[in-house]
Amino acid sequence: MKRPVTILLLAASAVPAGHIDYLGGRSADYFMAVARNGAVEGADLVTYNPAGLVHLEDGFHINAGTQYITKRYTIGATPPGSVESEDFESAKPTGFLPNLYAVYGAGDLALFGAFTVPAGGGVLEYERGLPVMPVLQTGLVQYQYGPGYAAFMTDGYLKAGAAYYAGTAGAAYGITPELSASLAGRFTSGVRNYEADADFAIVSLDSGTVVGSTRAVLDCSRKASGFAGIIGLNYMPADGVNLAVRYETATPLEWETTAEQNTWAALLPELADGALQRRDLPAILGLGMQCDVTPRMTLGVAGNYYFTGAADQGEDDGLSDFYEDGWEAGLSAVWQAGSGVELGIGYMYADNGGGRETFSDFEYMLNSGMLSGGVRWAATRTMSVVVSGAHVFTEDGEGAGVFEGHRYSKNVNFLALGVAAHI
Repeated sequence: MKRPVTILLLAASAVPAGHIDYLGGRSADYFMAVARNGAVEGADLVTYNPAGLVHLEDGFHINAGTQYITKRYTIGATPPGSVESEDFESAKPTGFLPNLYAVYGAGDLALFGAFTVPAGGGVLEYERGLPVMPVLQTGLVQYQYGPGYAAFMTDGYLKAGAAYYAGTAGAAYGITPELSASLAGRFTSGVRNYEADADFAIVSLDSGTVVGSTRAVLDCSRKASGFAGIIGLNYMPADGVNLAVRYETATPLEWETTAEQNTWAALLPELADGALQRRDLPAILGLGMQCDVTPRMTLGVAGNYYFTGAADQGEDDGLSDFYEDGWEAGLSAVWQAGSGVELGIGYMYADNGGGRETFSDFEYMLNSGMLSGGVRWAATRTMSVVVSGAHVFTEDGEGAGVFEGHRYSKNVNFLALGVAAHI
């Protein structure tokens, strides 16, 4: 049987990042000032600039936070048998996306650990299913009845979620007062869940009459785990000026499927029970600079380059061959407003390296810009609170091939809360 489509992500990644799987925002501090790669304050530098952790005060530093994300994903398409375009939407929010960082500093040495969600982190729920679902079912109907028949969806539903849970541990050391280095490892365990249920009418294309009905059910999960190494360098050439670089190796992930039911197993063999499929998190090169332009104003610039092409493991790796390497770049400013209050604003643009050939009902990672900002309040001498938020501006996309004429758009907003303490 000819295989018309391949399932790819079906996940709810929403944060702008230059790779289709990664989540860029992993702390409330990030949304307050997105150019964190060159920063030298905050325990969340475990993610953004681990080598800069040696510049924290001696003692324990804790940073904990969570995010609330509203997401409206829309697919506009004309379903088979219809003459008018319809919208298929998912508006399920992500209610809780946590992060936890801990750092112990003693002189030139900083030991650190973290729990984060570096990818996934949400659920998509299409209460009317996806436009491609009758295409899948038509493939099965034509295999059974012949090319003169098609399946028209009378009722459909699809829910899919993904979360990658990661633990990071490492150390940073000050080689000189200006130069420091870090080495860390991150273990990531990912899970993806899929649920779909749809009813179809079987129609004779010659007569236009309904000759029967059929139903499709999908209920499965996929799991994978892998390890990545992270190295960093931080250089402070002058007071108030800081430069940093971070390199993360690829995280090899081989996904294994456990399927309770899968009507479409012949068309989507990667979701058959026991199936294995490779889809790595790619290597990342992160760069950043921070500069105090006045005693009360700090500016930062940051960029990340995602080696998506090198993460491609072959035809059946769940990663379209049409993806190119991705990148993102951003800038931010933080102003000390006085009385223990800091205000931040930032902008980040992300190019995922995709295009029409990579967009599908299962995965449409659109290039985007993000405007963010927040406030930090020093509640006490040793504890501060950050409240931040962001709005994502995505570029609309349109599919090709099987998904010709399908139009894709997203509307995403973030609200983040973080608490930091120095003991």
